[in-house]
Amino acid sequence: MHHDAAGAGSKPKNWPSDVVYLKHPVFSNSQLRDRLRPGSSACDYTGKALHELPTVSTPLLQQKAATKITSLANQPSHPAHPHFGLFATKDLKPGTLLLPYLGVVTLSDDADENSDYCLKLGPNLAVDGEKKGNEGRFVNDYRGIQSKPNVEFREYIDKSTNEIRMGIWVMNTAHNKKGIKKGSELCISYGKGFWKSRSVYV
Repeated sequence: MHHDAAGAGSKPKNWPSDVVYLKHPVFSNSQLRDRLRPGSSACDYTGKALHELPTVSTPLLQQKAATKITSLANQPSHPAHPHFGLFATKDLKPGTLLLPYLGVVTLSDDADENSDYCLKLGPNLAVDGEKKGNEGRFVNDYRGIQSKPNVEFREYIDKSTNEIRMGIWVMNTAHNKKGIKKGSELCISYGKGFWKSRSVYV
């Protein structure tokens, strides 16, 4: 499989040496990019599904990092011990886009079913952050950490590239109406399907 390395960037603190750090997505096939471009005849998104996607100017995300990768080695009771988690570096408002979830974009049929870092992207694609990705790959499932998730996966249109991305957003719900406090861990719901496929029933 051919991987475009153009998205590689300098690594943040605590980044694993065996994973390529990305600032942009990479594609297993260059033709897949058009499937994420609104207006392209090859775009996988149409009608209501496309019009409901928010458009975001991603350079705003780069002004100041809102997250940091933190070791959990000194937290033996943490479900992800002794690995890492992603934590807020400042107070975060509900509904805020924190960062894109980056990785290698493939057809869904070509996705690695055994990867813990692979997400569905639209109707026919997937994005896998296992071997190449960004800070988003360090968001842990909320189970055993918090009573509810405080962030969620949602797609959006990157205004600067006119491409659809998967993003990590601060949840805007009744249980999270005050947002996320500085120093808190960002936790998401991987979904029951994730745990059932690993013979863990929740």
